[in-house]
Amino acid sequence: TVAEIIYDPASPLLPEIRCLAVEQETDGRSWWSPLVPSVVAIHDGRKLVGEGAKRLRPLFRRNGLIDKGNFFSSCKDDMGLKLTYQMAPDGYRSAAEVSGHILEYLYQATLKDKPIESDSFTVTVPASFQTAQRNDTLKATLLADMRLGGGDLLDEPIAAFINYLHEKAKHALVPSGEAKNLLVFDFGGGTCDVAVLKLSCDEDTEQLSAALVSVSRYHRLGGNDIDKAILYEVLLPQIIKQNNLTRSSLDYEMKKQIIEPGFIGIAEQLKILACEQFDKAMEGEWDIEDEEGEPACIIHGKSVCNLPDGRNLILINPSLSFNQFYDLMEPFLDDGLLFVKETEYRQTLSIFAPIRDAMDKSGLEDNDIDFCLLVGGSCLIPQVPEKIGEYFPSAEVLTF
Repeated sequence: TVAEIIYDPASPLLPEIRCLAVEQETDGRSWWSPLVPSVVAIHDGRKLVGEGAKRLRPLFRRNGLIDKGNFFSSCKDDMGLKLTYQMAPDGYRSAAEVSGHILEYLYQATLKDKPIESDSFTVTVPASFQTAQRNDTLKATLLADMRLGGGDLLDEPIAAFINYLHEKAKHALVPSGEAKNLLVFDFGGGTCDVAVLKLSCDEDTEQLSAALVSVSRYHRLGGNDIDKAILYEVLLPQIIKQNNLTRSSLDYEMKKQIIEPGFIGIAEQLKILACEQFDKAMEGEWDIEDEEGEPACIIHGKSVCNLPDGRNLILINPSLSFNQFYDLMEPFLDDGLLFVKETEYRQTLSIFAPIRDAMDKSGLEDNDIDFCLLVGGSCLIPQVPEKIGEYFPSAEVLTF
């Protein structure tokens, strides 16, 4: 997303702040949204960024897409690595170059909306990004013709806190002359970032200040991992059953290169539906059931995935029961699972790994945390704020 701030120091008026709705081409039509998926595709001789690229994923094979060849997603995980995308064309051969295309797309959208040259740019990054990852981010900004100065890379937890202060009265957080501890938990699609801040309010000036106490190390953990858990543990058995297959008839290449890109969007949709309807299910008000008679989310319709031999895999009325969703979420919310558990298809790590990491570095006890600010789309999963509230019993959980 891109935010615009127009500020005139000579004016008594407050700065104008807004997020821009970005026009994104999809199937010949335009999709307007302030949210731009970090997905890039080269398709039919044109470059697609955002929603248009993302919508190509369900028909991955039919659209002739190759992961890290002409279709790029989750490149944030590769920032800072000396990794070359061997099958990609020039200009798309690294995470920094792909990120440059995304930043350029956002920048051009601002110029199209209002053709005023910007005086300065700020780009947000995970607080846990190390030097190599930050250098790759700076390289991406240069490729997008965005010139950053010192301090213009802003840590995402700090940015979230500034945004929260903009929306909420600061004195509701910290009374005059007092100090509080704030933990920012940023749980997005591909990363999980935790920062601990010391907040204090000067008794004389009533100026609020924030000092960074600790930051978790880089953790590749996000909603994408939950999507993969749904895909491999819930949807794959349904695909096998509906197509009269056996598990042994699908090899690694088939699952990772064809089934995963073809159906991962369905897994994400089911996750979102489950989150939206979770409270109703817990209260027994849900009236849709799966084949086992359990409360469930169902996407009615048929999805098709093309195989290299010309056959099609179908998935009809995919479903995710609330018991399945609850069970899949358990390891991600286990405060004892502090190390990565990996298979060849996916990884599992608890959200408490980065939390514990930041807390250990801070020197604070769990009861010393006064506020937990939850940020990122994956914090909309209902069990997440519930578990964090239990883990920090003295803290007030803050959400947007």
